[in-house]
Amino acid sequence: PRLIWVSRSMEAAGHRWGFLAPWCVILKGRISFKWPRREEEVWDVKKRRLEVELPTRQDAQDGSRDFFYLSEKDFLKALQKFREAPALLAAVAHVDQAAWRYLLQFHCSVDLGEEGEEGREENIPARFYLIIEERNKRKIHKFECLETVEKDLVHLCGVHQRLHPSREYLRDLEKIAALDPKLKPGKPTADIAIPVRLMLPRAVMTKCVKVLVDVHKADKKIRSEWENYDPSKEKQELGTKSLRCTFVLQPMAADFGEDEATSEMIQTMRALTTDGMSFSLAASWLLLENKLRGTERAKRKAFGELMGSFFNGTPRPREPLIPSYDLPMKDQPLQLGAVHLLCVSVLHPRDFEAMFSAIVATQTTTKLSIRMQIMPVEAPVYGHWWKWLAYGVFSKRARLNSSVESLALASIGSMTVEDIDIFNAVLASDHPEEHIYRTSRGEIDERDATLKAGARIRWELDDRGQPQQGSRAVILDLPVTSVRTFSDDGKSQWLDAVVPGYGRCQVQRKDLIFSQSRAVNASPNGLQELKIAFDKDEMPESDGLPRFLAAVGGSLKHLTLEGPMEELDPDTISQTCPNLETLSVLGYFVDIRLDFSQYHEHNQPLPPLKCNWNSVTELEADLSDPSNPIARSARRLRVRLFPDWWGNWTQTPADYRPSVVDADVSELLGMLEANKTLEYVEIVFPVRYAQYMTDIRKHHLTPVNRGLHLATEAKIAFLSVLSSLVVSHDTSKKRKSQAQQVHLPMPDQHVLAKIFAFAAPNVLRQVFVRKTRDRDFDRERIQVVI
Repeated sequence: PRLIWVSRSMEAAGHRWGFLAPWCVILKGRISFKWPRREEEVWDVKKRRLEVELPTRQDAQDGSRDFFYLSEKDFLKALQKFREAPALLAAVAHVDQAAWRYLLQFHCSVDLGEEGEEGREENIPARFYLIIEERNKRKIHKFECLETVEKDLVHLCGVHQRLHPSREYLRDLEKIAALDPKLKPGKPTADIAIPVRLMLPRAVMTKCVKVLVDVHKADKKIRSEWENYDPSKEKQELGTKSLRCTFVLQPMAADFGEDEATSEMIQTMRALTTDGMSFSLAASWLLLENKLRGTERAKRKAFGELMGSFFNGTPRPREPLIPSYDLPMKDQPLQLGAVHLLCVSVLHPRDFEAMFSAIVATQTTTKLSIRMQIMPVEAPVYGHWWKWLAYGVFSKRARLNSSVESLALASIGSMTVEDIDIFNAVLASDHPEEHIYRTSRGEIDERDATLKAGARIRWELDDRGQPQQGSRAVILDLPVTSVRTFSDDGKSQWLDAVVPGYGRCQVQRKDLIFSQSRAVNASPNGLQELKIAFDKDEMPESDGLPRFLAAVGGSLKHLTLEGPMEELDPDTISQTCPNLETLSVLGYFVDIRLDFSQYHEHNQPLPPLKCNWNSVTELEADLSDPSNPIARSARRLRVRLFPDWWGNWTQTPADYRPSVVDADVSELLGMLEANKTLEYVEIVFPVRYAQYMTDIRKHHLTPVNRGLHLATEAKIAFLSVLSSLVVSHDTSKKRKSQAQQVHLPMPDQHVLAKIFAFAAPNVLRQVFVRKTRDRDFDRERIQVVI
């Protein structure tokens, strides 16, 4: 019966939306629905994304050396079609999500997953990542497609889309509008803003950095076009009901992958960020190319400039390219949406110092992730790392000056008790710079200052903090803000200072402009969100985790723990992180997210969390018990019924035995019947266990004990009816002559809230199943969001 229903639904969708099939052909083979390629990106974005490969002038016909486009006019016409096709699909998404998914899957050949998987049913936002990459792989044309990026982006996202839409596009847009029940004849045009973001392959980013400059030029031209745009010149849509779609260019990602940082890359990023260009992401492998490592002085200068391009102490809020389209800015309020740093094993301890000296007062981003690729045997290096992490992210100075609110620490190989003792010593110090460098107490307290352009800094100091003989000073070509002086005797010409991107240096007093006060975007309560992921490929040391949470947990609202937690008593989490709103635990076989909002609403302390995160059976029993705090707080759950675990960590507590799958599925079904709080459940198992899918999916879209927010329109309608029944104090003759009516007293705010809560529809539980195969190894390793 279900197959018949699905077949009829598809047939009906085909009749209703078939007029868009020619547009889908344009996108077929060029649009895909993918997870981000790295774990850090998944933590940041948390969703798959629609990637659209744009045509290039160098595209060649299959099996031929002939080009598709014989003239510039032909290419621009094709490019317009590639803008209008996704715009029409975005209009469908605005009208009908099911139709949008149908067109993507069956007409654009987008893989949304198999039956029962989340991709088949999730709401897919109509936002696109635009990819420019040559399909013709002949070396003679390599990177030529990037030479016209500026022109093409302006053509796609400027006012051309308003002034010169094709007749076919307007015709089909009006057909979509006619199918929108929310649109009323004669009402104003419904504006649909479509976020689009340019995405370039990492190899291109490193070898052709100039393209970033061209994108920045395009940003400026697009902004200028829209600022001077005259709507009266716009071609009017047809019909009585109308939609209008607008491509709105979003900041692109500057992801340099695992390539060495080149001089061109550093200087380009530095110039662009100084000029105000925004990026959704800045990611780099912290390893300089050989020629920048020729001398220690050259390395220090290059590394300092690299850090300066990512982290700056001057607040730079991001502004939209089209002011009239106020797309949500909360995900990226500052210049850089997120910064991902990969710390390779060859990094020198001085590099950590330089990195965190820039992070401690950064005003460029709210999201930071750092991947550590240092072996646990390198204990002295790890101790140095934890010391500088404490200073750069968790110290009092960081809390007062840094804009970082979310931190992800990945591939942690060592979090020992000794590491955290070093970490805590920095946090406990009232003068952390003097503690770290073991210098004497100054006559003047630590102060922040700006180093003038042209200032000389002594960067190479000996063990006593004195300049090395024969060392040449570095001369700064730009001012540097957020310089921190310490151990200042108030009279010396040269002062000790922490210079962002360089670490400890000596600077001249005459080159400093001391800050009186400044407005910063620092979080008043420190770090809000923390994600801790231990190394998946080695056996990490984690016995310092309880002490670490005790040190930093007070400010946290959201915590994610991934990896071994044998050393952690679950009760420690609720005791050390009393303000947590959500807790996500990602383990061997179970990923779970707990929501503690109900406790905060009633001013109650967090409950004890007695559970075994590594046992499917025990956790299912906890979730089946309505009186258990785990069951009351659980909102999202993923269970992996694998015969063995791919990840290392390095050994699991016990290999999962296929012989117990039947029993576990039976308990899982019983838990889904008993539990009334879980809103999302995903079960992952090998293909050979697919027979369990039907029984599990029976619990899909069943109500749970939580209501949705009642629509504002419904509240207004209720209040308007209620107001007509409220007791009136009008004693006029006209009132008295009216027919007798029933009057009610107006309920207070508390009663109204109860009424609205009771009237709100219940949340429907989503239950998905996903079959996995050996080739899905990488997917399971990065899919760490629940």
